Amino acid sequence: SAYVDIGRQLGSTFPPPPIQAVLYNAQQFSEATQMHDYVGALYDGKIRSPLTDDHGQWLAEPELRRRLTHEYVHVVVRNIAGSSVPWWVNEGLAQNLSQPLTEGATQQLQALYREGKAFSLADISGQEVQQKSKEKVTQAYLQAHAAVNMLWSRYGKGKMLLLLQTFSRDVPQENALRQVYRKKLVTIDNDLANIYK
Repeated sequence: SAYVDIGRQLGSTFPPPPIQAVLYNAQQFSEATQMHDYVGALYDGKIRSPLTDDHGQWLAEPELRRRLTHEYVHVVVRNIAGSSVPWWVNEGLAQNLSQPLTEGATQQLQALYREGKAFSLADISGQEVQQKSKEKVTQAYLQAHAAVNMLWSRYGKGKMLLLLQTFSRDVPQENALRQVYRKKLVTIDNDLANIYK
């Protein structure tokens, strides 16, 4: 399902098979990936996901579908753009195409911007985001989701695909955003803040 749906959303991009997915119980997933306990699934060349929670209960089908779709978006992004995509674009796109922004998420974003606690997108552009605390990583995912949702809603999926293709040529983030959206990174930050303040 994700192969077809995400492929169509991202410019009829269908990575060549095989696309490997390895499924674990929660303990096996933790041992195999050595990731923080709040990481729900992973793409490291293979999609890796637990089928159970920490208490041994099977994940509900919608949650498993969300996790696998999220990771499959990373497969497509890598196929289009390689590994040069800023963290917030990569994760924001995976979030945006695997789940909607909820009312609760909107309220959290409003609180972050109102209290001046929001990251700038420059702060969440590199992989070092993953080294932050669980609370900060969750916040970074939320802001990435909101940023990509805004760009996708305002300018369409064609521009997002063009942005990924621009990154595939190793164009730096600031230049790529100016070429595709005619905006600086800080302008996108301000646009996002204006939505949620």
